[in-house]
Amino acid sequence: MPDKVEGIRVHQWLDSWDKINWDKSSYRREPSHEFYLFSIKASELKKLSGIYRRKAKEGEKRTFDTGIQRSHDAKRSKKIKEFVEYGYPYCDLNDSLRNSGQHESLRKPGWLPTGIVINILTNEDCRNGNYIEEKDAISIESQDSSRVVEMVLPEGFESSSWTPATLPPVEVIDGQHRLWAFDDDLDNDYEMPVIAFYGLDISWQAYLFWSINITPVRINRSLAFDMYPLLRAEDWVDKIGHKVYQEARAQEVVESLWSHNSSPWKNKINMLAEPRSPYIRQATWIRAFMNSFIKNTSKSSKSGGLFGVSSHDSESIIPWTRSQQTAFIIYFGNTLLDAVKNHNGEWVNALRRNKTADLDDPSSDAGMFDKRSHLNTDQGIRSILSLLNDVCVSNLHYQDFIDWHPGEESGAFSEDSITKELSAIDGMNFSVLIKDFCNTIVAYDWRTAAAPELSEEASKQKMIFRGSGGYVELKKDLTEFCINNSVSAEFRTSLERMVEATK
Repeated sequence: MPDKVEGIRVHQWLDSWDKINWDKSSYRREPSHEFYLFSIKASELKKLSGIYRRKAKEGEKRTFDTGIQRSHDAKRSKKIKEFVEYGYPYCDLNDSLRNSGQHESLRKPGWLPTGIVINILTNEDCRNGNYIEEKDAISIESQDSSRVVEMVLPEGFESSSWTPATLPPVEVIDGQHRLWAFDDDLDNDYEMPVIAFYGLDISWQAYLFWSINITPVRINRSLAFDMYPLLRAEDWVDKIGHKVYQEARAQEVVESLWSHNSSPWKNKINMLAEPRSPYIRQATWIRAFMNSFIKNTSKSSKSGGLFGVSSHDSESIIPWTRSQQTAFIIYFGNTLLDAVKNHNGEWVNALRRNKTADLDDPSSDAGMFDKRSHLNTDQGIRSILSLLNDVCVSNLHYQDFIDWHPGEESGAFSEDSITKELSAIDGMNFSVLIKDFCNTIVAYDWRTAAAPELSEEASKQKMIFRGSGGYVELKKDLTEFCINNSVSAEFRTSLERMVEATK
C-alpha cells in the first residue's frame, strides 16, 4: 500500500467570490482557492473516511449540529454494489432470472466515473469537540507551481491494523452510498475518482452537497434518448418485458397529439378508455407507434422505425428530438385531414351524409373521425402509421430526413417547441413525400364493413379487416392500392423501393 497518492491541482476561483462574506463563526471561513483530483482504491478510501450523520442533539440548536452527511441507506448501497458487480440491466433482475442462465448477455461493466467528493481535515477542524491527531493527518505536497501534487497518507496507514486515534482524516461530502457499497465481496483494487477539498468548513460542505444533489436539473429518461440518440440502438436499455425508450416516447407523442393546439387529433384521442368515446384509445395509439415509427429492427423485421433504429447496421438513427418527432406526426395528420376535407369521393361523401351523432365536434370531418371510417379505427391507424413509416425508412437516403436539425432549444419539449419544429417542415423535401402519401391514400375507400351506402358484397369484403388479422390485411390492401394509384411518379418510385426493401 503506497504512502503517497499522486493527483492534480485544480484552481477554481473567480474574483467576484472575493466579495463573499466569509464568517468563521458560522462555519463559513474562506476556503482554499483550489481542490484536487485523485484516484484511490475503494478499500483505502473507506479506511480513511469518517461519516458524520445529520443528527440533531436533544436540546441543541440545529445551527450547532455540524453533521452534514445524511443517514446511510443500506438498501441503496446494496443496489450500487449490484450495479458495480453486474452492470445494467442485469443488476435489476431478481435472483430467479439471474439463476436461470438465460440473461447473461445483459451483464455490463459497472463503471462509477462520477467523483466521490471528500474533505481532508486540517488541525483547525473541530468535530464534536475533537481534533485530528497529527500522526493521522493527511498533507498535500507539491513543487512550486506544478499542477501535480502528492497526498501524503497518515503515518502507519499501510498497516492493516491502522485506525485513527480520534478523527478519521477524511470526511465524505458526497458519494457515501457508492463508497459503502464496497465490502469484502468486491475487488479491493477497484479505484474511485476522488475530488478532494482541503480544510473545507462544515457549512460549505453542506452547501456543496446541496449544489451537487439538489441544484442540477436531472434529465429524464426520454430526454436522454434525444441527447444521445445511439441509446435507441442499445438492447440493454430495455429491461425484461419493458421497452424503456419505445414506451416512454410513444406515450409522450400520443399525449402531445391529444393536447397540442395544432394537432388534428386535439381532444380526439380516448385518453381514459371511456366506453362511449367515438375516438381511438390512447393504448391503441401507443401500440401503433411501437409497431411502426418507434420500433427497432429485430431478427424478424428487416426495417425498424424512423424514430428508433431503422436498419440493422445501427447507423441509420435519425437524431430527431421529441419535439421534431411529434411535429412530424402532427404535420402528417394535418396534411391527411386537408386531403380528406378536399376529397369528394364516394366513400367520404357517404360518411358525411350519414354522420353519426356521437361526434362531439360538429365541425369534424366524418371521413377522418367517424367511427365507421378506418381512419378512426385501431386497424386503420396502425396500418397507416406502419405504411408511412416503411415508406420513409426505405427512402431514408433519398430524402433529407437527416438534414432536419432541431431548433435552438433542442432539449425542450413543450407546446412552443413543437410549434417551432412544425413550422420548419414545409421547407424540407420530405414534406412532398408526406403530401404525396396523403393525397394517394385519401382515394382509398376507408369505410368499415358497418359503414352506410355499402353494397352487401362490398361490406362482406371489408369484413376481412376485422379482428387481430385485420391489421395485416388492411396494410396489404392499402399498399397495393397505393402502388396502383400513386399521385406522382416520384411517389411510385418511393413505394417500389419500400416493396424491394421489405421483401
